[in-house]
Amino acid sequence: MIENAYNSHQSTVIIDNDYVVDFENMIQFNVHDRNQQAEVKRCTSEDVENEVIESTRYLYPLDTILGNTVKDNGLVYGCEFAFRWIQDCNNENSNPRTRDIFPLLVHGIETEAHIAKESKTTLKDIINQLEQTRHRYRDANEGLRMKFLRQCCVKIYTGEYFLYKVLNKTLRKNDFSKLHTLGPYCFLLYNYIGSHVNNAWLSRYKRRFRHIKMASLVVYRCDFASEQTINEYKKAVGQTNKYFKWTTFVSTSKQRNQAEKFRNNTLYIIKLIQADINDQYSDLTEISYYPYEQEVVLAPDVRFKVQGVTFDDQLQQNEITIEIAPSHMFN
Repeated sequence: MIENAYNSHQSTVIIDNDYVVDFENMIQFNVHDRNQQAEVKRCTSEDVENEVIESTRYLYPLDTILGNTVKDNGLVYGCEFAFRWIQDCNNENSNPRTRDIFPLLVHGIETEAHIAKESKTTLKDIINQLEQTRHRYRDANEGLRMKFLRQCCVKIYTGEYFLYKVLNKTLRKNDFSKLHTLGPYCFLLYNYIGSHVNNAWLSRYKRRFRHIKMASLVVYRCDFASEQTINEYKKAVGQTNKYFKWTTFVSTSKQRNQAEKFRNNTLYIIKLIQADINDQYSDLTEISYYPYEQEVVLAPDVRFKVQGVTFDDQLQQNEITIEIAPSHMFN
């Protein structure tokens, strides 16, 4: 979308009615608040010749929810939207079969494509990927059929389609009116991340009973943070019971320079303790449309504590070091 607008010599392009990319001044700004702006640049990947990086997943605002404590997040474990879909739309069945969820998934995507006025070509591309996956594994057992359906949904999420935009906007606004249309897709996406939970239990066991030091992973994400948010972060440094959270799927990168291609006034340096929170993130590098991004996606409603706040005078940006808190499953 961005590259097409650039090649068509447009002066600006609007992203999901929230952001404008100004090609003349090479900035991106929020249509509701011009103070929320960041530099943009046109660049290519060393790994993919002549391919333009335009993953707008990294441009969407995170909208940190301030002031959470452990108790604030105790009623629902994980993604509330996915759990509401299970409860309200799927007869409280948290383990639907592929044959049951597939038509709900397709119908929901078709409905949202119509609302978003997406092209028939885009919709056909998405549905074809889902249909091909179902056909390819039709003779496999149910576990494999569901595994590859979830994986297909995740790959679609990494593409420049409308789905990640409308889904994250829905999660950000807690718009439960879209449970019937986006619930199945959100459920499958969220469960792909949660499917690693068995490995997390094993790692937890090894760490506690074999005294093995588990590795950590650091990922990066740029975003705009208001002065109020920065001040809240500063006050939270060192407080063991002060938590914040993001309500959307959060795209991050294992490469700092990749995250900084979408530079804004704040860089999050995110520490993931792999053994504790394998149910809260997933490395998408091997299945992404853009593997060079080395994307790690965080699940909705992950909580985090702030470990440090600094300001880089040269880059003129805040650097917030955070640690993702273990899920309630591992508390």
